[in-house]
Amino acid sequence: MTGPDEPLDLEDGEDFPPLEDAPDPSEERPRPPGDPPGEESGVLGGLWDWFGERGWLDERPPPRRWLLQRPAAPEEESALPRGFLPLGKVGMLAAAGGAGKTMALVQLAVSVVTGRDWLGHYAVPAESRGPVLLALGEEDKEEVLRRLYDIREGLKLSPGEKEELKRKLKILPLAGHAVQLVSAQGRDKKPEETPFFRELHQRIEGAGVGWRLLVLDPLSRWAGPETETDNFAATRFVAAVESLSQVRGNPTVLMAHHTTKAARRGLDAGEATAARGASALTDGVRWVANLLKPEGSSLPHLSLVKSNYTAPAPDVVLKRGEGGVLRALTRQELEQIAAEKTRKNGKKASKKNHQEPEETDDDPDTSPF
Repeated sequence: MTGPDEPLDLEDGEDFPPLEDAPDPSEERPRPPGDPPGEESGVLGGLWDWFGERGWLDERPPPRRWLLQRPAAPEEESALPRGFLPLGKVGMLAAAGGAGKTMALVQLAVSVVTGRDWLGHYAVPAESRGPVLLALGEEDKEEVLRRLYDIREGLKLSPGEKEELKRKLKILPLAGHAVQLVSAQGRDKKPEETPFFRELHQRIEGAGVGWRLLVLDPLSRWAGPETETDNFAATRFVAAVESLSQVRGNPTVLMAHHTTKAARRGLDAGEATAARGASALTDGVRWVANLLKPEGSSLPHLSLVKSNYTAPAPDVVLKRGEGGVLRALTRQELEQIAAEKTRKNGKKASKKNHQEPEETDDDPDTSPF
């Protein structure tokens, strides 16, 4: 039997080669063939390091950045604002057709540029304000102008805020144009990025600004038919959209999407599955909110139904103002609505309890027998 420091005897008389230790992170490693010194190639070139080389374990991670923050709910211990919509991630706003999702997203664009609270409820942190791209696949120029005019009047924007919008809001009215980012291509019909996607990506990156928000409305125009029926195509589409969040500024990319017929009837309305199409869409994005009218309510509710980075948030009840501009109801307005509903229900119950009994044929005063 050999000792711990003695080589093993092999049948051919040779020893096993000594085991190699893990490389010292401080030592220079040979680069892959064709990788020039000082440059990294391929997807993994800039990532192919040992954990210790990056110092991740010794550094405090940067704080999460938020495009939107919500006020603390009454039952929450701290009164500090809470994160609501993260910056630099891909999200989705789902609603039925005509529910107000496009108006809500145009209002969000205005809020991110000017710093106004979105819907009068969600704050835009100062460091998250900045340039916005509003790409509207179903709207023409005239309709966009109407929406912006209604918002300008409804919010009573100041001259300074109007100037900010002129300099930092880029609008693409794309009704009538083919704007698919991913489509089935080649003999095998695999989903691949389209020439339009490459043009869009190039123009966004080449704008030379630190984007804060990119809006794609609606998803059905940008994704193509395969994305709503095939999970592989849906995953490929989400990956393409994620690459847009990596441009200068690391913007949030928010897509408008339609809900299912079942959700419009109140089924799964409070779930991410209320969004139409392949499940990989809602699985792939990091944030989903629904804009729906719950059963028994005439007012739309904004419900956060998926968030990978925040705790659940209370629903917000909205009301349309002049021109379709949306705003959140105040706590006082909600209390008044609840009190009025209670009063009406009480009157109905009282009326039912005090109804006169109907006469019957065996009434002793009227029966001939």
